[in-house]
Amino acid sequence: MVINTRACCRAALTSLLMSTAGAAAAADSGFYVGLDEGWVKYPGSAMRQLGTTTLTGAELDDTNFTYDFNAGYQFNRYFRLEAGWADLSERAGLLRGPTGDPGTLGNESFSAKGETLVAIGTLPFGKWDFSLKAGILRADAHLGFSGTVSDSRYVSRLITINTHPLYGVGAGYNIDGHWRIQSGFTSYRDVGSTDRTSEFRIVGPNIGALTLGIVYRF
Repeated sequence: MVINTRACCRAALTSLLMSTAGAAAAADSGFYVGLDEGWVKYPGSAMRQLGTTTLTGAELDDTNFTYDFNAGYQFNRYFRLEAGWADLSERAGLLRGPTGDPGTLGNESFSAKGETLVAIGTLPFGKWDFSLKAGILRADAHLGFSGTVSDSRYVSRLITINTHPLYGVGAGYNIDGHWRIQSGFTSYRDVGSTDRTSEFRIVGPNIGALTLGIVYRF
């Protein structure tokens, strides 16, 4: 019996390459969990309406702490789906009415948090990667106001649960096969907006979040 050594070597090399490729493909897919922390910024132009009176921020805190938890599935090196929960913190401070209504003054608090669902496209460069994401936030928004409106005392609280779009960009570094660090910016659009006109109406702000986080891949 004659053994073709060259053919055996080729077969062994092919088998090794295929197993290596299979292991690499497996490493590029799977479930993961993550945690992000950072800062949110509310726009200075965010407004609220009470009847026909528009309230604008006079002394509002426009930055605060934010965090989110997420879990997802990475299909390959270029695409993943992710579900999570984000806390966009609270904005509070003094509100005034328009210049023509000096009798309007009060304190406002606005907070938002909720579930997220996003699709993420990734462009890898070795251990680095850059990403774009788009999805939705199911925001549980709370708005409270107490003060004087046109010289009349007014106290109001409004809670809305609505879905709003979100967009973001990010960058990450893969430490090893399991751990990854990442940073990103996410814009949550029109958070808490409602069309109600018979009571305190939320003219939802666009909230920006700058975060740094860590991911564990199973």
